[in-house]
Amino acid sequence: MTTIYDSDAPGLDPEFWAQAEVREPAERKDNVSMRIDAAALDFIKDSDLKGYSRRMAKVLSACARTPRSNHRPEIHADVQSASPTAN
Repeated sequence: MTTIYDSDAPGLDPEFWAQAEVREPAERKDNVSMRIDAAALDFIKDSDLKGYSRRMAKVLSACARTPRSNHRPEIHADVQSASPTAN
């Protein structure tokens, strides 16, 4: 068993706790790979390559937060038939 000596650690006085902030854990983010139209990628990149994946994630997150009834714009038949949730 390892012994930990904390005699040189600063004490946590009331001032420390008065200034402490509660932080929520960061939301889990998964890496994904997907194929998208070149025009869609160009739109997201918007002449600024830096941060385009963050912009794409924000768009997808906004879509995920909208009511489900707003998610289904008119989709071409070939795309709809490829969807695993197509009726």
